[in-house]
Amino acid sequence: MQVDLAPGITFTTVNGYRRFNANEVFDADGGPAWYLEFAEDARGDQWSHESRFAFTGSHLRASFGWNAFFENGFQRVPFSTEEGTYLACSVTGAFAPFRAALNGQGVPTGTACVRPDGTIPAATLASRILTRGAATQVPYQSVFTNFGENDTYSVFADTTWLPTHRVEITAGARVLIEDRQSGYSSVQPNSAILAGVGVRTSLLGIASTNGTKFEAERSFQAVLPRVNALFRVADGLNLYATISKGRRSPVVQLTAVTAGTGAAPALQIVPDEVVWNYEAGVKARLGGLTGTLSAFYQDYDGFQVSVINPDGTTTTQSAGSAKDPGVEAEATYSVGKALSVFGSFAYLDGKIDRGGNVAPTYAGARFRLQPKYTASGGATLRLPLGRRATVYATPSATYQSKEYFELPNTEAISQGGYTLVNLRAGIELDDGRFRIGGFARNLLDKRYLLDAGNTGGAFGDPTYIAGEPRFYGVELGGRF
Repeated sequence: MQVDLAPGITFTTVNGYRRFNANEVFDADGGPAWYLEFAEDARGDQWSHESRFAFTGSHLRASFGWNAFFENGFQRVPFSTEEGTYLACSVTGAFAPFRAALNGQGVPTGTACVRPDGTIPAATLASRILTRGAATQVPYQSVFTNFGENDTYSVFADTTWLPTHRVEITAGARVLIEDRQSGYSSVQPNSAILAGVGVRTSLLGIASTNGTKFEAERSFQAVLPRVNALFRVADGLNLYATISKGRRSPVVQLTAVTAGTGAAPALQIVPDEVVWNYEAGVKARLGGLTGTLSAFYQDYDGFQVSVINPDGTTTTQSAGSAKDPGVEAEATYSVGKALSVFGSFAYLDGKIDRGGNVAPTYAGARFRLQPKYTASGGATLRLPLGRRATVYATPSATYQSKEYFELPNTEAISQGGYTLVNLRAGIELDDGRFRIGGFARNLLDKRYLLDAGNTGGAFGDPTYIAGEPRFYGVELGGRF
């Protein structure tokens, strides 16, 4: 809603509500064995409010306001396996004696527990051997749940000064207050097979609260300033520079540890991730050329990383300081009415610092899912065919260099550089009202990965998610 209070003064308010309920079931080992079967049941409510006053004058623009965000939700993670299969397929050192016993009976274990032909001897033999014939299969189920209640309040203000029609200088800040409450509960039964040899613990090693919910709460504050400058060199040519401070909120991380015959809360406060961003660039529209060129430098303190633990839980850790310098450019050039060419290039060198870092495990690691070089290019051809028809074609190609999928980096969980070629072509009729065309993505059928590691990687059995193979089709479109 927007209200004009007076000439040059407006009041705007935006309010929102969102409710989500998602349940994802996935096979974390990526194979046919009843080994790592997880689910994620996430539910929650979110409310948001923002109000803003804005003033516009000939040499001064200003705005100030406030907003609030409230979230209440939970993430429930059920787990299912067959105990004999789990002990056979596991690669952890603690279960080496069980694997040795199974190997002695001719049952393949570890990453070889699934044979190349897809058969799983452990599925029918492991529990029988480890229980001395008492059971053919020993099903196992457990669950843990994370709860979160977050209330965020902020006040913000910005002022833009225009000393001349070519120069704009903006300064502003946001003040944040956060109340964050975390909860944790788990039901982790003891393993029947482990209990048979006198080891009374859950199969994943997670402490069981027997459904009791542990809670912890903390409050945090922050001030986030920014300064921007814009210089209009000429019509169609602008220079800009900006300095800003960003932040990822602290984490009130709550789990449980075994204490005597029960469990006790384990609380860790992960500090906020603070980043200072410095950027400068140029934006141009000169003749048939439109493009941007920018350089930036991001300086992180308390860089947060998400880690999947060997028991399937996910925790946040601080990897210390990090740097991310980069250059980005993109341009489009109209050769004529019928042809335009386009391209982009980016250089990003995001790494966690080596010297004096608080987390030497991550020292020198590159940011996940961030190739050092990316580039793309192509052309768009539009040829009139008669008075009311146009033939079009857009071939394009994208390239990215090597990337890592996890922190810390490992070569096994990485992807080498690759290039994808795409094509879209067809004909438009009746001045563009109707369209008949075809498309092909990954035209050369290049094999590549979208992701790797994931939950299975935490258990020593990483999964790999393949990228889209050659995909082509026909599309029909119309405007009425």
